[in-house]
Amino acid sequence: NSTKKSDLIHDKGVSHLRFTNDSKYLISIGIHSEQSVVVWDISKGIVIGQHGNEGPVNDIAIVKDMFATCGVNSLRLWKIE
Repeated sequence: NSTKKSDLIHDKGVSHLRFTNDSKYLISIGIHSEQSVVVWDISKGIVIGQHGNEGPVNDIAIVKDMFATCGVNSLRLWKIE
């Protein structure tokens, strides 16, 4: 089996994908029932951060090294470090 652990991070699916402005990172959001936020380092092909969200994510916006996720009754700011 060639499936790596990183392939299973969003095992139920992905609802949103966004590249950072400098294209160094990709942020992926798990589908509504999963509610996971994952930051990928594109050049290394690895996950550098992941976190659960408090509810489904409806949208994501990115500015420099920060991004925001929003959903019903939620707005969360994140910093990529």
